[in-house]
This record gives sequence, structure tokens and C-alpha cells, in this order.
Amino acid sequence: MIFGSNKRKKEQDVIQAMLQAEDDAFHRTLVSLERLEAHLLPNDRVYPQLKQTAAGTPRDHHDNSSPVAHESMYYLELSLDCKGLYMCAHYDNPEVFKIAVEAFMKDLLEWYGGRSLLDFYDAVDTAIIPIMAAVSYKTNQIDDLFDKYVYDTPILTNDTTEEKYRAVNEGMLAWIEGQHIYEHESKEATELVTSHYRGTALDGYKRIIAALSYVCDNSAPLKMFVKMVNEYLPSVAAQLPSINEESIDQMYDRRNNPQTAPAVETASIIDSTAEPFDIDFGPDNNLSISKYENAKSDSGVKPEPCKHEDVKTGMSKDEKYARIQKLAKEIIELVQSLDKD
Repeated sequence: MIFGSNKRKKEQDVIQAMLQAEDDAFHRTLVSLERLEAHLLPNDRVYPQLKQTAAGTPRDHHDNSSPVAHESMYYLELSLDCKGLYMCAHYDNPEVFKIAVEAFMKDLLEWYGGRSLLDFYDAVDTAIIPIMAAVSYKTNQIDDLFDKYVYDTPILTNDTTEEKYRAVNEGMLAWIEGQHIYEHESKEATELVTSHYRGTALDGYKRIIAALSYVCDNSAPLKMFVKMVNEYLPSVAAQLPSINEESIDQMYDRRNNPQTAPAVETASIIDSTAEPFDIDFGPDNNLSISKYENAKSDSGVKPEPCKHEDVKTGMSKDEKYARIQKLAKEIIELVQSLDKD
């Protein structure tokens, strides 16, 4: 009995460690998503204030005082975090896997619920496709999904030799710093699953249905999204029972063939310059498209990080860490000199 109890305890410890690792990866993905969200918000518009639940928190280790060199870096960061999330999403125990997928998907929809009053759609909305694919461990082609639905990330081979050396240098330093941070935070981990609540899961579900309907010119992404919600969050999907593959096909058919469809305001959605559209679920939850009529805030501002107290690191290895950084730079310089020779 004692041996059996010890075995179960070890198994529970392993599961908890895996869940904590996935939570860290999911949180990093939300940090990247919120950084991209803040970057893409238009400066000449008024919109509701968006709460930041990940960026600017003590677990966000970005140097936010330094500007990002290029917009593509926001997307590249999010793409890498999506791949990291996928690598943490596999569990041998099917019951644990199902619980993890449900928890992270619900948290993700609750985060998107905070965008329900925005009257525009952008890459932040379509990013849910690779993120949900990563969480559900559906496919290892996360890069392909990201390039297809979010952003076509730049190829390193197009860079100059100097830029590649700089990337290796910065990458090595970032890896060392990441190891340093992970070693510290893994010893002090207290939260098993972090919450990124900004709205209801139903509002997030509606938001993404509306966004994918507007942004995507074919029904595949929307069908993929609705199918995953039905599979892992049936209680959310059940609140909009008429949202299914058949009704989605009918909606796209009306949009793409307005001359043969019933009189519904769908034609202008094809025009990329048209105003954003929102799903009008109607009193009977019938799926159709109508112009966005949600109330807009009169005093919307760009999101500001939530107020969090600074966490004292109490690290005793700073001097050693600084020496490692210096050594890493010297290694890069040595490689460059050998290459020149």
C-alpha cells in the first residue's frame, strides 16, 4: 500500500508539473497576444478600454521601455509562443488532457470576451486558430496555420550575415536569461492555472464567430473553430444551438451568391473596405450577418497594464549570471573572427 501510494504521489507531481509548464506557456502566449493587441489598436479611434491580464504583470519579462525594432517581431514572438504551447499540450492520460484543454480554451474565450465591443477585427482575432490548435494538440503544423491565418513570418535566409550573427548573439543571451528566469520561477510556482478573464466565454465565442465570418473568405476557419468549441466546451456551444456547419455554409452561400440568396445584408462584407460586420444571432439564434451595432465607448483609451506589485527576485547568482552573459558575447565575437579568417 505504501509503494502504491508513493507511485500515485509521483504521478500526481508529474501531472502538476506538466500542467504548470503548459500554464506558463499559455501565459507567455497571452503576453504576446496582448502586446500585439496594443500595437495594432488604431491611434485615431475611440474604443473601449481593454484590460491587460498578462502583459505588464510580474511574469512578463519584456523590456517594455525599449521600442520593438519592427512590427514583424510582435508576430514572430507570438508564433514562437504558439509552438511552445503546442509542445507543452500533450498528456499521456486522456482524462488529464481533456481537463487541460477545456480549462485553457475556456480561459482563452473569456479573454476574447473582452474584445466583444470593438468595432473592428485584426490579426489578434484570427490568432485564435493556431492557439486553439496548439492547446488541443490537433496538429503540429502550427507554423502553417499561423502563416495562413495570422501573419506570414519573415524568413531568416533573407537576412544579411551581420543580421544573422546579431540574431545568434541575441538568441543566446535570451536563452541564458530564459534559463535563469525559469530556474527562479519554477521554485516559487504557486498558481496551477492562471486566469485571464476579460469577459464571458459566450461573448468570446460570439466575437470570434463574427471576426472569422468577416475576415476569412471561406468557411474552413470558422468551421474549425466551432467544431473545437463543440468538442471541448459544449456548454458554451449549446447556448447558440443554430451555429453549426449547415448554417455556416448557408451564410457563406448567401454572401458569395447574393443574387440567388434571400434579401439579407451580406454583399458588402466581401468588400475589404466595408465596415466590419457582426453576427446578428437574433431572438431565435439564427445565424445571419448584419452591420456592427454594438455600443462604443466615448472614452476608450489604449490598454494599460494592470497594477501589480513588483516581485523581489532575491537572486543570489546575479554576478555569475553577468559573467555568463559576458562569456556568451565573447563566444560570438570569437566565432565572427574565425569566420573572417
